[in-house]
Amino acid sequence: MSRRRPESSVYARRTAETSDEYFRPRVLNLDSVEYLRAVAKAVAEYETDREKQQERIKLVNRRLTEVKADSDGDSGADGGATGQPKRSGA
Repeated sequence: MSRRRPESSVYARRTAETSDEYFRPRVLNLDSVEYLRAVAKAVAEYETDREKQQERIKLVNRRLTEVKADSDGDSGADGGATGQPKRSGA
């Protein structure tokens, strides 16, 4: 049975509000440009610690660059992005 992920904005808000222990794996397991952009936006809106905000956005942007580079080599109209986070135990 397949479990649906929440919409990107909901997933992003939950990711932005989570601890550092869970934030990093959640971001690194994403392979969707839509979800990564939503996470960056949520971090900018919800994170009040400026240094932590910058570190988190830097991680998201690095992952976004990786995903875009990976999708450049894929064929298909959507560039290979699934629109969903990767399935993982994290």
